[in-house]
Amino acid sequence: AVARAAKEGKQVLVVYGANWCKDCLALNKGFGQGHLGGAVDKRFVTVKVNVGRFDKNVDLANQMGVTLKKGIPTVAVLGADGQVLGTTKGGELADARNMGEDAVMRVLESLGKS
Repeated sequence: AVARAAKEGKQVLVVYGANWCKDCLALNKGFGQGHLGGAVDKRFVTVKVNVGRFDKNVDLANQMGVTLKKGIPTVAVLGADGQVLGTTKGGELADARNMGEDAVMRVLESLGKS
């Protein structure tokens, strides 16, 4: 994903979630359609990471400085060089199904400042 992002002039969006999480499913659906989907696709190479019942890939989340304790989905934004530019730390996307496209995009934009 990092190599593809560098080639395409994008950042990497690492999304931590699970298939039982309704907000994760809503965020995933939003990333695939409409204004939000187009904006995310234009700016990011997206990688999904399954955290199961908070028992999978926790080490990867910790390595990136992502906290899972405030709820999922949670994300990290990486630069094209693989360095972490920002992460959600306070459950900013934990109510994704009720947030709306603009609110989700504001969270993502706040993380990707280099």
